Amino acid sequence: MQTSPVVGVNPDLCINCHQCIAVCPVKYCLDGSGDTVKIDHLTCIGCGSCIDACRQHSRYYIDDWPVFEENRSRKKYAAIVAPSAAASFGGDLLKLNGLFASLGVEAFFDVSFGAELTVRSYLDYLKNHGDSFMIAQPCPAIVNYMEIYQPGLLDHLAPLDSPMMHSVKMIREFYPQYADHQIIAISPCIAKKTEFESVGEDVLNLTFLSIESYMKEKGVTLDSFEAIPYTSAQAERAVLFSSPGGLKDTVEREAPQLMSRVRKIEGPHTVYDYFKSLEKVKDRDGLPLLIDCLNCEKGCNGGTGTGCRDFPRDLLDSAVQERSIRARKKYSGKLSNRKARKTLARITGGYWRKDLYNRSYRDRSDQSKVRIPGNREQQGIYRSMLKESEKDLYNCASCGYNSCAGMAIAIYNGLNKAENCHHYQIEMLKRGKESVASATRKIEEKVKEVSSVVMQISDHAVSMHDSSSDQVSAVEESSAAIQQMIASIIEANNIVQSRHNQIHSMKEGTVDSAGVLERSVKSVDSVFQSVDKIQSVNKTINSVAVNTNLLSMNAAIEAAHAGTAGSGFAVVAGEIRKLANETARNAQIIAGDLTGILQNIEETRESSRESSRMMEGIIRNLDSVTACFIELSRAMTDMNEGTEQVSRHLDGILGGSRMVDDHTRALREIMEELTGHFDELLKISRESSEVFRT
Repeated sequence: MQTSPVVGVNPDLCINCHQCIAVCPVKYCLDGSGDTVKIDHLTCIGCGSCIDACRQHSRYYIDDWPVFEENRSRKKYAAIVAPSAAASFGGDLLKLNGLFASLGVEAFFDVSFGAELTVRSYLDYLKNHGDSFMIAQPCPAIVNYMEIYQPGLLDHLAPLDSPMMHSVKMIREFYPQYADHQIIAISPCIAKKTEFESVGEDVLNLTFLSIESYMKEKGVTLDSFEAIPYTSAQAERAVLFSSPGGLKDTVEREAPQLMSRVRKIEGPHTVYDYFKSLEKVKDRDGLPLLIDCLNCEKGCNGGTGTGCRDFPRDLLDSAVQERSIRARKKYSGKLSNRKARKTLARITGGYWRKDLYNRSYRDRSDQSKVRIPGNREQQGIYRSMLKESEKDLYNCASCGYNSCAGMAIAIYNGLNKAENCHHYQIEMLKRGKESVASATRKIEEKVKEVSSVVMQISDHAVSMHDSSSDQVSAVEESSAAIQQMIASIIEANNIVQSRHNQIHSMKEGTVDSAGVLERSVKSVDSVFQSVDKIQSVNKTINSVAVNTNLLSMNAAIEAAHAGTAGSGFAVVAGEIRKLANETARNAQIIAGDLTGILQNIEETRESSRESSRMMEGIIRNLDSVTACFIELSRAMTDMNEGTEQVSRHLDGILGGSRMVDDHTRALREIMEELTGHFDELLKISRESSEVFRT
């Protein structure tokens, strides 16, 4: 049978202290073999003892409130309200109904009335089967315990439903208008969920703790809600059912003659040991007829799902007692059992059917697979716990199992480990003490050796620091020299660049001058050619003058022949001859001048050509000089870049050197401090040796 967990574990908070095992009445539903104590939900009875005992708050309750919150907008609900609600919510009990009405719940049934039906069922059963004792079963933790751990008592467990299940079956049988409603139990008990699952009823278990948490979260109180009356009939003194002995008190009303045979017992530290002893004597005479038993010491009023488990019992019972007084007065008008019995019998008769509220139980002992070790296995486990003889069986209960045999059973079943045994820890401490003493002596020797080495390292650290300081100084000087060199190279590069620019300008001027000179040479050539042409023309003029002179001479001869008629012509011829002679003479003078001019022009032309050739040489030389300056500038640039790179490397070296200097200084300080620590460690080691020797 798979049961829903009712107790959860937060592994981040659990420290495996075994306090939960110590208070657990069944022990072996808990697994303490790891770093946290885990819960086997198949064998946990839901008693809640571990939640109370855990000082780390690693245990917490689990109920159906999240399911209710998720589905309440889609489902219709009817609620059954435990009578212990009066202890937690006091006079606001009906306003609790108002709270749930605001959440969509449509009907409310008082489980106190279900308790009245339960008493009727019990008395009917005792009337027909009163030949042996009967154990009451309103408490699901006790039912779980019987089914799993003491199935031998199941025949004595009342085969009847609890007050809550009486209420559920009453709704199903007598209130068909709520047939399609999901029933929720407003409950003081985390284990009620296991009861509903055991009988196959889909009922949500909502604990008082969840209700209080919801109101705190929403910032509301019950005063905020309307008082809603119960849908069901009201109970009389069965409202006391949630208090220890409540069943006994209610039975007294119906069968006071049975009071001497009703046994009341509650509390996890009492009730389960009682059942163990009861099973051993169950066939003897003198046992009670009815055992009114509850898991919780303060009854359901201080149940596992309430927030008042630490309240005094008197305070918890008082609110329930006040409600009981009001209920009894309402039934009788005065505290008369006779009238109350008569009225109540008539009312309960309308909701009670024979066999309607019967239930059965199952032997679930197979879920608890605890194996008991034989003597040989047990002795082997004791040896693993370093228990070598009877005197080592302390039964100190620090493991949580109350005895060494109990711890051995847990180890045998893999539910714990030898390391959690107190004796084991003490024995290991003793052995560890001896090992520590021996190790301390060795440490003392090693400390001395290491201290000597540390002193040597410290001396080396001092020398290293001095060397690193010298290195820093040298690198700083080199860096300064490199920086100065870089400045000089930059200045020289600027000068080279300036000279390069000047040579470039000179070259451009020389090229321009060469162009002018070339044009001059061309002009001289043109003049030479022009003069040559003039000389040619002059020769022609001279030739013409000679011919003209000859013609004038012929004309004079002819004029002489002509006599007087030719005298005028002779005069003209004479003039012409004079002109020709003058022209010839001038032509000769011009020819001489032109020859001189041509010689000067020729000399000028040769000089110009020579100058042009010299200019071409100058330009070529200037190109070579320019190329040299360009190469020199590139070299300067490369040198500057290389020097800057050297400077950067020097900066890195300088930074590294300074870092080394800092580290060596720090190393020296650390070594000095370490030397002090080793001296202190040596002192502590000696003191420890003295402690362990004693």
